[in-house]
Order: sequence, then C-alpha cells, then structure tokens
Amino acid sequence: MNNITENKLFLPVVTLAILFLGLVFSHKIIIDKVADRVIHKLQKEYSPSPFSPGFDPDKIDINKVKS
Repeated sequence: MNNITENKLFLPVVTLAILFLGLVFSHKIIIDKVADRVIHKLQKEYSPSPFSPGFDPDKIDINKVKS
C-alpha cells in the first residue's frame, strides 16, 4: 500500500476518474438544466432593441402614428 501512496501519479488519476464518473452519471441533469435555460430565454417577450424595450414594428398602429 505504501508503494501506491508514494506514486505521484496515483492521486491525479484517481481524481480524474472520479470527475469522469461524476460526469457520466450526471450528464442528463446538466443537459436538462442548460436546455431549460435556453427554453426560458426563448420564451421571453421579443424586444427589437438590446438596450431598451423599443418599438416592435409588427405591433405599431400606422393610422395612430400618422394622425
């Protein structure tokens, strides 16, 4: 057992193996959370201007603007 603990490569290999196994078993949870965030951003109301709400050209009443 002393030979294994003295080996300097043992700890990094074990750490990487644990991280890899964690990713293998939790990848569906990570993908679901990312997909939920994307869906939430896509469902927000459209704003043509990135700095303010602005005007949506599809919702402007031209007759009201002309008068």
